[in-house]
Amino acid sequence: MPNLLPFAIAVSALWSCAAGAPESDMIEAGHKLVRQECSACHLVEEHQFYALSFLAPSFFEVAADPAITEKGLRTFLSAPHENMPKIALSEQQINEIIAYIFSLRADPASPSNGD
Repeated sequence: MPNLLPFAIAVSALWSCAAGAPESDMIEAGHKLVRQECSACHLVEEHQFYALSFLAPSFFEVAADPAITEKGLRTFLSAPHENMPKIALSEQQINEIIAYIFSLRADPASPSNGD
């Protein structure tokens, strides 16, 4: 019987690399989207020195708030809000923004889903 251990290790390594790629792609797409659509009013990245609104929370504040859940963000981003531009986000864009916000958390591996 052939030794399948090297094969199993190789498949496992490839699987873990492939599994991580979509998440990093989602985070990068979310980062790009919030720079384009949100950065005029919100601080969305470390090297951004100002935003036009002092009332809009920074994305870092949102990410640091343990009460903010994936479900809550999804609900918030899915509906228009007073004092915000009317931007219709697709489900994919919402997923990307959520991935970006949770990537800003001190422990991004454990976002709460609100359940």
